[in-house]
Amino acid sequence: MKCSLGVNVQEKNRSRLVLKATDYQSDMLRAEELKRLLLEVRDAQDGRWLLGKLRERPVFSHRICAFKCLVVLQRVLQSDLAMDWSQLGAFLESLIHHWTQVESNSCQLLVDYSRLLQSKMELMDPDSGCGKFSGTFSFSRSVAEPSDLLQALAMLLNYSEKLMPLALDLTQLNPSPYGRLYLGAIVVLLDEAWQLLCAVSVFVRDLLWQVHAAAKFGARDVGEPPWLQLALHLLQAQPRFVKFHSAMSDFVSTCHELRSAGVTELAPPYIIPAVPQALLNLFADFKELVTGYCARTEIPVESTSPPNSQAAKVVACGDDLSALSTSAGSTSAAGDRGKP
Repeated sequence: MKCSLGVNVQEKNRSRLVLKATDYQSDMLRAEELKRLLLEVRDAQDGRWLLGKLRERPVFSHRICAFKCLVVLQRVLQSDLAMDWSQLGAFLESLIHHWTQVESNSCQLLVDYSRLLQSKMELMDPDSGCGKFSGTFSFSRSVAEPSDLLQALAMLLNYSEKLMPLALDLTQLNPSPYGRLYLGAIVVLLDEAWQLLCAVSVFVRDLLWQVHAAAKFGARDVGEPPWLQLALHLLQAQPRFVKFHSAMSDFVSTCHELRSAGVTELAPPYIIPAVPQALLNLFADFKELVTGYCARTEIPVESTSPPNSQAAKVVACGDDLSALSTSAGSTSAAGDRGKP
């Protein structure tokens, strides 16, 4: 009797927390209600029960409720808790299917947000076959070849190209009827974008370090060395990295403007991250390294360029990732990674 009573109390408490965090009668996303719900999820170390509660909410009839549910799910994914991936995928797909049929800017935003979480889910799904990322974009493979790191970098850059447009759109929609609601999600998206920029920068740094080290110690290689192809693939990724960095800088600048305008969600003690401009110097002298080597060894630069290779297409454009693992070759394993 005591056991069943305890379970009933827990269920009622969880239902109450979900109800308050996803209340469709309020156009504000209250940080304190979201925090209480997340504490309950983290205490349980399991997010599967939450998904069942969210499915019971009126996410197909109330846009505010649907948006708040997506914010809750993004915070849970960031916490890296156990999830039923198939059920989560079905839930997000049902939201996309429903709100795609409603013509409205706010409905399209729900669709874009759901697709973003689908992409995050694919990064974290241990059965994806592409390696597993944590909720904060740490790569799970303890030993990774350069081809694995290139693949991971491409996946994260793909995700950035979905995340940043959504984040910037939310900051521009403040005058809309749902402007106050959207502002409540800015902190969640800013945390996500900052963690992603850290992860991408670390992958770029590690790969560049491998190229420089291999170029230094393999100076007497005969023919075209493996590091040269790796270098060319990284040069293909450079424009996407610069684009991400630029979008992140714009996002942070807008967040500072919103703080100055009195947006409480961004007020201290919350810390708006500073985007290091020095990250753009990661590629400093890198192109000269490649062209200089080609000049010294009399290898035509054109003959080393891989514009039609699968790896180059993946890193430069984010095409099919499955073929990349054998496209970039294999040299030394990556070193330990930390955040910049």
